[in-house]
Amino acid sequence: MKLFTILTLLILSSMIYAQDSIQKKESIIELIQPSSSESCEEIQKKVNEIASRKEFISVSYGLVAAPASSQTAFRAYMLKKYNISFENKGCVVTPQNLCYAAAMEAAIEKEYGKDFISKQYTAFTTQ
Repeated sequence: MKLFTILTLLILSSMIYAQDSIQKKESIIELIQPSSSESCEEIQKKVNEIASRKEFISVSYGLVAAPASSQTAFRAYMLKKYNISFENKGCVVTPQNLCYAAAMEAAIEKEYGKDFISKQYTAFTTQ
């Protein structure tokens, strides 16, 4: 009976943790999926708020993600060292999505320099 109770508590606690992780992830996703009613200026303001916290989310579109954003080890390295994460949003692209992607790339460039991600990827893969 004790074993059953302990197992039940472990399972429930892991489910609660998973739900909390999903909710945190969704709050970030909400910021990078602008609504169709938002202007580019409003989106740029959101990006500036995110970038001011030194949080960067590089977004790509298309069937196949860019090599830099699809390599797990590189993604982990960039997140840990520079707080840059990557997301591929597929093929559905709106003007608001393009505005977000351009604004975030500009914020990354402002913080780290031109072509920072591609330079880091080249250095990472030639080690």
